[in-house]
Amino acid sequence: MDRRASGDQPIERDVQLQLSPKGASGLADPPGGNQQSGNKEAIPEPEPELETASSPTTEDQDKYLQGWRLWALTVALWISLFLSTLETTIVSTSLVSITDALNGFILRDWIVTSYLLTYTGFLTIYAKLSDIFEKKTMLLLAIAIFTVFSGLCGAANGMVELIILRAFQGVGASGIFSIIMALAPTLISLNQYGKYMAIFSTLFIVANVLGPVLGGVISQHSDWRWVFLLNIPGGAVAFVLVAIFLPPSEASAHQPLRQILRSKVQRSNWVRVDIVGMVFLLAASVLLVFALEEGGTRYPWKSAVVISTLVLAVVLSIAFGFWEVFLEKSAWRQEPVFPPSICKDRLSAAMLL
Repeated sequence: MDRRASGDQPIERDVQLQLSPKGASGLADPPGGNQQSGNKEAIPEPEPELETASSPTTEDQDKYLQGWRLWALTVALWISLFLSTLETTIVSTSLVSITDALNGFILRDWIVTSYLLTYTGFLTIYAKLSDIFEKKTMLLLAIAIFTVFSGLCGAANGMVELIILRAFQGVGASGIFSIIMALAPTLISLNQYGKYMAIFSTLFIVANVLGPVLGGVISQHSDWRWVFLLNIPGGAVAFVLVAIFLPPSEASAHQPLRQILRSKVQRSNWVRVDIVGMVFLLAASVLLVFALEEGGTRYPWKSAVVISTLVLAVVLSIAFGFWEVFLEKSAWRQEPVFPPSICKDRLSAAMLL
């Protein structure tokens, strides 16, 4: 009897444990344990991802500028874009005063055309150079070119001199617009990008509308030279703010200034520049803008000058396309100004059109 009491009872209990769906944990649970287990299954714990999904992550805070540093840099970009855009239209209502002072009424249209020629021709070139030599470097260079040649335009003493200086002023303005458009997505998160760029678009429109009005006011109540000289204070402020608050690329973030400057001019960077493509693109853009600006005004649309210019612009554009395709498929170290592979993406191709 003692043997059955001491030995058979554990065997029966082991069999019950194996047949029980809870297994060994059912015996270890304290009274009321089944109820607590059921409550845990009925009320799931909140997922930690849902609690932090709407808040900015530490990675985003480290990646993008925040607070007053962002706004200081944004003000610099606003000033640069506003002034460079203002120069496209502010001259239109000052042409009479300029031509009377410089005795060049026949060449008056070239004051506007020379600016537009280089402004249009260097847009893509600046975008590519900013990929090779860093956006901060190229933006500072563009602001410096625009500001310096604005001052030289204000000091011009002849019509031909002013036209040439206006062309260089357009080179700087082209870089400002091109690099700011490429730089904006790296400064702000995707959630705020739409509002951020809406301000730039509004500023662009206001500058185009305000230009003729401001040019007329300056011509009537002051000297026409202030049409160009007004860019110097704003350009200087923008240059300083960009130099201070725009962070450098990761590659040059911890390098001394001397080493950074040396890395910009080393041969490994220059061999990547597509010189031939830039010449084709610039020549085609200049000829096309020239034909559209002069056709129907200085020259008839059916004149040999306009027709030959348009034909040559088309030929150079086709040559540019073939050269870029060849360069992308070749093993050369030169990087195409306009990689044709971009057009393989339907969305990118539609945006370009």
